[in-house]
Amino acid sequence: MKSVLLIEDDSAERQVISRALESFADVRPEIVSSSKEALERLRGERHWQDRGKHPLPIVIILDLQLGNPSGLEVLEWLKSQDILRRIPVIGVCTPFSQEVVNKAYDFHINCAVARRLQAEEFSLSVNALLNFWLNVNKPPTLDRELRGTSIIDR
Repeated sequence: MKSVLLIEDDSAERQVISRALESFADVRPEIVSSSKEALERLRGERHWQDRGKHPLPIVIILDLQLGNPSGLEVLEWLKSQDILRRIPVIGVCTPFSQEVVNKAYDFHINCAVARRLQAEEFSLSVNALLNFWLNVNKPPTLDRELRGTSIIDR
């Protein structure tokens, strides 16, 4: 099974993206609704310590406008980590902000999608992106252990 981490605080957005994830039989989505939870998941803390049960995701879908720390801060931290920086990140920007998208690319996001579309169109867009990252793209090898990683303390 391929692990995909969805980091989204808006329940409507989570529902649309979760439906897109359900169309992939070999995907095991893990969904968190806050930056704090996302950082714990990625660092393998608390109930995510067992990397056998909670392997590093091969794709991350990140709400760029999360709060405290912001989605952009999570992205900046993620892309500063030796192993985690290899994981492709799809950024979701709702409401759309070109400034936020530009900053995300400064932090080396892999792609960004704006939720300016109706739910069905947005779901199709997310599905197409996931198809690329899960089925066409050849992902890097990820170590199971992260050593010496810095953390965001907020």
